[in-house]
Formats: sequence, structure tokens, C-alpha cells
Amino acid sequence: MKVALIHNHGAGNTAQADGDRLVKLVKSAGHEVIYQSLKKSNWDAVLEIPVDLAVAAGGDGTVGEVARSLITRQIPAAVLPTGTANNVARTLGVAGLSLEQIIAGWRDGHKVRFDVARAVGSSASTVFVEAFGIGVFGCFMAELDAQDNYQLAHLETPAEKIAHARKKIRNRIPKYAAKHLKVTLDGQDISDEYILIEAMNIKDIGPNLHLAPKADPTDGVLDVVLVPSRDRERLSEYLLNCLEGKPPTPLTIRKGERLQIEWDGLDSHIDDELWPSHPTPTRIDVRVDRQVLEFLVPAAGESK
Repeated sequence: MKVALIHNHGAGNTAQADGDRLVKLVKSAGHEVIYQSLKKSNWDAVLEIPVDLAVAAGGDGTVGEVARSLITRQIPAAVLPTGTANNVARTLGVAGLSLEQIIAGWRDGHKVRFDVARAVGSSASTVFVEAFGIGVFGCFMAELDAQDNYQLAHLETPAEKIAHARKKIRNRIPKYAAKHLKVTLDGQDISDEYILIEAMNIKDIGPNLHLAPKADPTDGVLDVVLVPSRDRERLSEYLLNCLEGKPPTPLTIRKGERLQIEWDGLDSHIDDELWPSHPTPTRIDVRVDRQVLEFLVPAAGESK
């Protein structure tokens, strides 16, 4: 195959494979390789070249960027997980495989059609692969300061970074102010005082928060995790169980194809990026785009 290898060399930690090693691994499996750094401003120009496979080598942010660029192109994607959380790779069943196993498995792999969803507001319209959310998780992302980033950068392993992030989120829960949100899901009113709403396309977000254990990115619906103020302790207990390696506390989840939220700038994110702020109240409309992506899952992997 002719492979476009799109690499974020800043993902994960210094123990991850560099670009030269990745190219060597792909070539040694018998593929032709075009290497492209994601750090280049025009990195997506590589997708104008006829290729058989676009490989996202990095973390979930890298996968999301590459996936969004492939929606209008007839090119399947594959993932080489070199990030910290690797939530999409976990969904595809490849996070526990070595890079060599993943690459060797492409030749006899199978393709999986994958949903994405689109969040549309007056200030932005963005496709997401993992989740769109409002509340305490968005607050955590917005408040990551220089000290937090310094601490994360100096932790040695992905497990340490994930535990650090989970602790930070849990510490924000007790004092996080609930907000009354007007919300409808498939036309049904579910308005309430919320501290968290997450529209999940896959099971996990952020630091491997397994919020939606039954989410399926091939079923054409979102799993919407709802945490009203009265469930604050349940969310805190969920994170404590994650930190202690215990089964997570179940949260309230409803399935639907269309989520609408009246929003006035409350902390919001889309995948691992903050949602653009807006000075006046607006409605955010979230809908599923069914199976518009195609991922190549290696023979050694199994889509979850």
C-alpha cells in the first residue's frame, strides 16, 4: 500500500517512536511511505496525493485532526497510538498492541465504518470524533495553567499523567457551580441544573474516563451522559473509583441522534479542544453523521 504517515512528534512522551523509526517500521512491512509532520501548517496537503491509507501517528488530538480531514475524501484511516490516553485506539482495539503488531496487521485487516458528530453554534461548526461536552470537564481544560502543564510534562508515564488529570477533575467537582440548561434530546425536554453533559461518540474521553460504556461509534446515535447537580457526589465517586482501580459508578446515560442546548458561554469542549466562547446566548445543535469515516483495523486488533 501507499501510506501517508501523519505524525505528531510531540504526542506522548520521549519514549515514543520518532519519525524515522515509524517510517522504517512501515517500510519494513512492505509499504510505500510519504511522511508528513502534523506540526506543518499545510500538513493536510499530503492527502491530495493519491494514497491507499492515511495513518495518524499520535494521540487523540492527532486522530481527530486527521479524521476531520478525511470526511470528504475516500481514504481509509489507521491509528498508530503514540499519545497518552489513546481513546480512539482503545475503541478500535489496538491500544494494547505494539506498533509492529499494528502495522503487520494492516495487510489482512478489516475496515470499520465510523460515525462522527457535528456541533453547530452561532460562533462555530465543528466535527468531533470523541465527544462534545459542557460543564466540569470543559472547566478542567480551560483552567489548565502553566503549572498544571509543567507538572504533566514532567510525569514519566501515561498512567501517571492520566491519574494526575483525573485528580484535578475530581478536585473541581465539589465547588463547580451548576447551571440551568435548556436541553432537548430528540425533541424531548431534559432541562435541569447540570454540572456535566457529555455527548459521547465513543466510550472514553480525556484521561480515559469511561463515561459511556455502551457507546458504539457505528450505531448512528450518541450516548449522552447527564450529571445534574443532585448527582454531584456520584460523579465524584466515579472518579475516585477510577483512581483506585475499582469499577466505575454508573452515570445517567440517554441515547439520541440530536442534542440541542441553549448555551451562554459555560465551559465547553469538543474532543480535546475548547469550544469557542460567545458573548451572547446561543443554541448548540449536535447531530450524528452516520458512518462517514472508515478505519482500517489490523488483523491483530478488534473493534470495541
